[in-house]
Amino acid sequence: MLRLAERNCYNERFNEVKRDVARTWRIIRIILPKAKKGDGIREIKVSDSVIKDSVKICNTFNEFFVGIESNLAENIPSVAGNHREFISSVLTQTGNLICLQPVMPQEIVEIVSAFKGNKSPGFDDISPLFIISVIFL
Repeated sequence: MLRLAERNCYNERFNEVKRDVARTWRIIRIILPKAKKGDGIREIKVSDSVIKDSVKICNTFNEFFVGIESNLAENIPSVAGNHREFISSVLTQTGNLICLQPVMPQEIVEIVSAFKGNKSPGFDDISPLFIISVIFL
């Protein structure tokens, strides 16, 4: 019963901050147990060897994470064209049908009001700060 109440409490808190990543992480940090200062990685196994030296462990992690981008990039299949061509082909395959739900102006205002002005523009190169500044015009 206590666990259910606790879960419901955290669900409510997450719903309140669902568009705010920083506040979401604050709640996560509250929920997770705090690590003791002495807790850390004492050894790692790489291939067939065990590494116990903290500097070597650090360097091994650095090498892994520095190389992860190229490893991931190599596994992404290349495709011809861009996102607009993809959408056009989907429209052609579906007989130009895309089903969108009606949207009320207030819904758009609420979403834009939750934008952080200090974030980078998206693929459309439109700054969130610009959208925030013109939403009420």
